[in-house]
Amino acid sequence: MPILKVQSNAKVVRKGLESLRQEPPKISRARIYQALSNAQRRLKKPGKKRTYPIPWVSIKQMRAFFASEGFGGGIPHRRRGFYQRGFQIRALKNGHELSNTSKGAAHIGGNARGIGQSPIHKGVYPLIRDEVDKEVKKLPQAVVSHLKMAARQKGFKVK
Repeated sequence: MPILKVQSNAKVVRKGLESLRQEPPKISRARIYQALSNAQRRLKKPGKKRTYPIPWVSIKQMRAFFASEGFGGGIPHRRRGFYQRGFQIRALKNGHELSNTSKGAAHIGGNARGIGQSPIHKGVYPLIRDEVDKEVKKLPQAVVSHLKMAARQKGFKVK
């Protein structure tokens, strides 16, 4: 009479579960960084070509632009890339942050809530919030797939 004996090594299982417990924060931080890097790459692209007539916020703004020869930059205004070079990703305790410290960045790409972009820049530069949201929507599924991969590496069978 054949006998089938099944045993488990509790020490190995416990060690695997303990090492797996450390994986989610590492995976989440890495995926958040990757998501922000993808958004940053798209935001660093130069804005679209200007369309005319320019949608001035006010007559006062238009007069100031022409009176100061393009706000001091000369007319016609030339893009110098300060906005694109101003993007940086900084590590936080539980993730990362994407910021732009260049002068006028809130008027060019909007603020954290997705508002504040000047009408002059609408359609020329994407909203920072929109680009980050596109990546964040992909994030949960990516974290789950990385968790499954980490579990497989630790010896667990995962679908």
